[in-house]
Amino acid sequence: MNLSKNEKAMTIIAGVIMGVIGASLVLFGNPKNMGFCIACFLRDTAGGVGLHRAEVVQYIRPEIIGLIFGSLFAALATKEFSPRGGSAPMTRFVLGFFAMIGALMFLGCPFRMILRIAGGDLNAIVAFVGFVCGIATGVFFLNRGYSLNRTRKVSKSEGSILPVIALVFLVLLVAAPAFIFFSEKGPGSMHAPLAISLIAGIIVGALAQRTRFCMVGGIRDMILFRENRLLLGFVAVLVSALVMNLIFSATTGTSYFNLGFENQPIAHSDGLWNFLGLYLTGFACVLLGGCPVRQLILSGEGNTDSAVTILGLFVGAAFAHNFGLAASGDGRQRHDRRCHWHRRCCRYRPHQPQDRKGVAMKTIDAQGLSCPEPVVLTRNAVKENPEGVIVLVDAVAARENVTRFGKSQGYDVAVEDTEDGWKLTLTKA
Repeated sequence: MNLSKNEKAMTIIAGVIMGVIGASLVLFGNPKNMGFCIACFLRDTAGGVGLHRAEVVQYIRPEIIGLIFGSLFAALATKEFSPRGGSAPMTRFVLGFFAMIGALMFLGCPFRMILRIAGGDLNAIVAFVGFVCGIATGVFFLNRGYSLNRTRKVSKSEGSILPVIALVFLVLLVAAPAFIFFSEKGPGSMHAPLAISLIAGIIVGALAQRTRFCMVGGIRDMILFRENRLLLGFVAVLVSALVMNLIFSATTGTSYFNLGFENQPIAHSDGLWNFLGLYLTGFACVLLGGCPVRQLILSGEGNTDSAVTILGLFVGAAFAHNFGLAASGDGRQRHDRRCHWHRRCCRYRPHQPQDRKGVAMKTIDAQGLSCPEPVVLTRNAVKENPEGVIVLVDAVAARENVTRFGKSQGYDVAVEDTEDGWKLTLTKA
């Protein structure tokens, strides 16, 4: 067997293992068809550290940390940790930003696209067509001389910045300080145990580092060079994940394979947006030199340009949810709160809640006050009015802190938008 065949065999084996891990993480608790999704996991992580406030997608994903660690360990073991950077960092940031926007329009990165296909989601087939078209468009630019210029060697300390950040995120996840957010419902609340997720990420990261695995690279290289090594890994992930889904469906009594367009988990059936979303992602990733998985792997090897790309993906995820660009399960924009202009386009009729005795509830005006004053006022008010109170706030932090306090004291907390901020109604559960 020649070297080329050995490399292809290694890539296929790695793809099989990745597909098995991707499907198995769902069995352990990750959302269906989302055993691995770089876009979704970066989005959740951005929410976990408070960069967006979409409450259903907030959780620091250990898989992302594991991918970086796995790549780092493999690179150190093979003496391939070679920090480089300095190649068009702003361009890479912007391309990463738009790659994430496209992925969240579809609701998944290229890796999740494969897992969705393996789960029977035909919407992902539409996205795959867009993905291929986007890659082909990128290849058109490559053939006409597009380049992000040369990298240069940088210090090991600079190349270690992103792995250090990943370590900090792991500490924050384990320590769970008050300023870290955890979803109580929705996809962010669905996750495998921390240790399993972290180990899975490390394994996939190490395999991807050794095989140069890339979802974009397989199709790109086939178009450019008629080279199918990476494409075989792509197919291996699909086949192994499909087989595992069928096995899990047959042995657990729960369906992990649902063939069709409708009723797919965390997905929508808007074909145009599925196509355009991954078209944008495919196009941007070709210009970047690799898919989101590949960018994480390169960052683990010390590539600061890829670290800048990850930062662009990260910011893009936060931007998509803060400005309503991310899709939801029905294909429309996700709105976790009323639009900024709701006061002009919607009728708002405030009402004065009453306690169980029919007495109007006391209102506390905490607008303009800095933390912890709103919480202190609320605490004092509920001591005098144990049935409930109304608290007016105009800062996000105050809204969250008062809500958190109310729930910890056994109150139901209803949040309403007002002209100047929010009205929080605390009633005894």
